Amino acid sequence: SWQNINTLSAARKWIEARDQEACFLTIYSNDDNTIIGFISLYEDINWSDQSLILLRFGYLISEANWNQGFGTEVLQGLLTWCQSKKISFGYLVESELKIFHQQKS
Repeated sequence: SWQNINTLSAARKWIEARDQEACFLTIYSNDDNTIIGFISLYEDINWSDQSLILLRFGYLISEANWNQGFGTEVLQGLLTWCQSKKISFGYLVESELKIFHQQKS
């Protein structure tokens, strides 16, 4: 088992610990409303420009739901949300940094 989580109690403790570290969100299936994964967002210091907030993103999808496009959907949703809030964002793809900037209106 991943992270030695074999019981509901252990899963709850793991989620509570992550929730203390970051904004921890649950990913649900649209088909049957079951939990299929998690998203974590946490603020970090941008040492090169401390006037900017660095938001780190991570996600975990259950193995039974791999290769079904959920990770892509989660990332697209996050990027769309950033754009709607006029938040600049970037991401790493194969060691190449892609940066996008939404101009303030």
